[in-house]
Amino acid sequence: MRKLNKYILCLVGLCLFLFSRNEGHATESTKQGGTGAAFSVEAIYPENQQRGESGYYDLNVIPGSKQEIKAKVKNYSDHPIEVLIDVTRGTTSDGGVISYKEFDKEKDSSMLIDIKKLVQVKEPVVKLGAKESKEIVAELSVPEAPYEGQLLGGLHFSEKYESSEEDQKKSVINTFSYSLPIILTESSTKTENKLDLIKAEAGQRNFHNFIEAILQNQAPSIIHKMTIDGKVIAKKTNKVIYARKEDAFQMAPNSTVRFGFDMRDTEMIAGNYEIVMNVTADKQKYALKKEFTISKEEAKKFNDESVYLQKEDSNLLLWLLMGTGGILIVLMLAIIIWRKRKKRKRIQKRNAAKRKNKKKSKKNKKVTEG
Repeated sequence: MRKLNKYILCLVGLCLFLFSRNEGHATESTKQGGTGAAFSVEAIYPENQQRGESGYYDLNVIPGSKQEIKAKVKNYSDHPIEVLIDVTRGTTSDGGVISYKEFDKEKDSSMLIDIKKLVQVKEPVVKLGAKESKEIVAELSVPEAPYEGQLLGGLHFSEKYESSEEDQKKSVINTFSYSLPIILTESSTKTENKLDLIKAEAGQRNFHNFIEAILQNQAPSIIHKMTIDGKVIAKKTNKVIYARKEDAFQMAPNSTVRFGFDMRDTEMIAGNYEIVMNVTADKQKYALKKEFTISKEEAKKFNDESVYLQKEDSNLLLWLLMGTGGILIVLMLAIIIWRKRKKRKRIQKRNAAKRKNKKKSKKNKKVTEG
């Protein structure tokens, strides 16, 4: 009996341990921290601004000309701050939004003129006292040779932030920044966009397995509205295995976007595939296709690195262990109850037999005395 009780206690302890580990992991992954911005930025529009006070610079420029681009930075806080200013290219994020803060993204292969080389900030680090405002200046040098279409970039403002030891322990640091986009054009003539599906490959995003279709806007023209109907087809079965539709994408001039098909944490399988995409970009239609292969080595690599696939397996094992433990506990409790009842009946039967024998012996004694 004591051994059975020890087994039950061990199983209960194991279940509690597994539950506590699972809950502890979820709590740890949601910790956050960060800082807010204490400043504002306001564009000062030059005479060649085309769209009024629109929140960005839309400048009609002349080949070989030079001019200043100005903005006002204000510190709202009660302490001194430093604001960092960078010149950035207009790029396209994976979510289909034009971005001005993808510093690590390389210059696109289709880009002939790099706006980062045309705009120079005079004071890249601005020191502001409490409640102080300053005017910042960037110098624009337009190329001598005329160009078609639009050049897209921006001035990116961020507060200089020194992370503490406590911040370094946090899994997420929230910071705030501002961007003032810059559009440079020499002519009002619109350049038609030119899209191509330049590559398809297996990949990962935040340890989720993905299939990536890389679209390139090869023209110096902003795509304001792009709809995409994409499918991934397995060549062996000719069946659609993944599909995705979007109706509100944008693209910067001379940029790429990784249009990802989420594999929904399913296992990546080696084989031959084809991506088929029907795209409408500002009313211009494209039918794009690209074949690609996932090798056995690639599939194994991404499956091994997919934390979420491993979590599914470990959760399945966890539930199997807890289920088995629960069944064992129920069986052991049933055995204990059955044994106790059996023992109780045996004792009752023995006591009944003793009482019967006692009555019988008393009766025999009376007969003998008579």
